[in-house]
Amino acid sequence: MSHAIYTEERAVKINFSFYFSIAIFITGTILGSLVQYYSYFPVLIGSSLLLLLMRDSELIRNLNKLSTEGKISFTPKRSIQIRKSRNGLIFFTTIIFLPLFLAFLLPVPINLTSALGLVFSWPLSTIEEAILIKEIEKKNRKRIYAFTEWIEVIDGIYIKEYGYVLKD
Repeated sequence: MSHAIYTEERAVKINFSFYFSIAIFITGTILGSLVQYYSYFPVLIGSSLLLLLMRDSELIRNLNKLSTEGKISFTPKRSIQIRKSRNGLIFFTTIIFLPLFLAFLLPVPINLTSALGLVFSWPLSTIEEAILIKEIEKKNRKRIYAFTEWIEVIDGIYIKEYGYVLKD
């Protein structure tokens, strides 16, 4: 049985989605502030931080290990991947359908700004993610790269491990 191993690295950097997220976030903040700011900002900040934790939980939990060792790697396990996908499905479904349920529970201005806060939490979490990456790079004085190691066996291609590495 023959196999080959491929490693793919890409720099974690600010790209077009960051600037697009800033434009959408500014638009959403103006809209939310015009209607009712005191119900917009708590929902926006809370849900964006939760979203950041969902998206980058492995990186955030292992920041010290990344700083000391220069590399964190994860081996995909079926049980962990199933749990992560289930948690993500529940969280993203909640973000999508909660504004619909709020329409029946809250008065119109609060409902509108809460829904706007939930919708615009995704762009804000993208901005927070870019800030987190820049702070990690500034603290360690190195660039952060995401890597994926693939293994090719006769019947398919599988992820052997993935993670983050700091390089000059």
